[in-house]
Amino acid sequence: MRWTFRETTDRVIVDADWEAAEGMTSVDVEEVFATYGPVADAFRRFDVYCTGRHGSGFEANQLLNSVQVSVRDPFWGVFAGVARVWAGVQLDRPSLSTIPSSDVFGGLPVNMPTSLQIGADHWVVYASPPVDFRGWSARLVLTPAALDFVVGFEPDDGSAVTLTVPCFGGFVEPDGSQNIPARDDSIPDFAEPGQLDEPCVWIPPEPGDVTIRARIIYRVRYVVSGFVEEQPPYEWESDPLTVRVDELRAVNTRPGS
Repeated sequence: MRWTFRETTDRVIVDADWEAAEGMTSVDVEEVFATYGPVADAFRRFDVYCTGRHGSGFEANQLLNSVQVSVRDPFWGVFAGVARVWAGVQLDRPSLSTIPSSDVFGGLPVNMPTSLQIGADHWVVYASPPVDFRGWSARLVLTPAALDFVVGFEPDDGSAVTLTVPCFGGFVEPDGSQNIPARDDSIPDFAEPGQLDEPCVWIPPEPGDVTIRARIIYRVRYVVSGFVEEQPPYEWESDPLTVRVDELRAVNTRPGS
């Protein structure tokens, strides 16, 4: 005698269309996940047959019952293979830009608030290529969840310091600007440290050298044929931008210049 398990449906489990993930808004992403639900609800049903030959020679193929096999069952290997799915994650590093531009000023002027930004093309939802596990399609979906900047400043006269400049702690829908966040025109041209407390803004306090890295914290979800499970957040940093901080020596105030 032997057991035979036969899946009860010919329906193919189809994952959501993540090919256009970079065009999705945070609302789109949440609607996809709400359609399927949590991984705990994911299973496939099998009919269980007892098959074999009786002593009289009679062939038996008896349906006994049906069972649900959770996606967490080791038989599928979906959760034992998370590392395989991570291997397909290829994030581009965000590009960091500053205003005022170091190309224009030759550096960052002392007491001139600097808006810290990244290129908007890196503030997108990312879906890794799918990996198949016996009919389940698994992938990782990373959604930008927070942005801050790590600033390492070495003054000409004093001790080096490292500080974190917070920017925002949630997904911000791109507004068509080239940079995230968009330039805030309400920020004054000059302010001394302690006079201005705005997100995404750093005020160079004195001459020295500064190295800035953008840090994106992603919300990570493991998606198995549309069903989702939260994973630990993932941090991703830009390449460092190193510029000089110095006194502003001259300003051209001629109209049109």
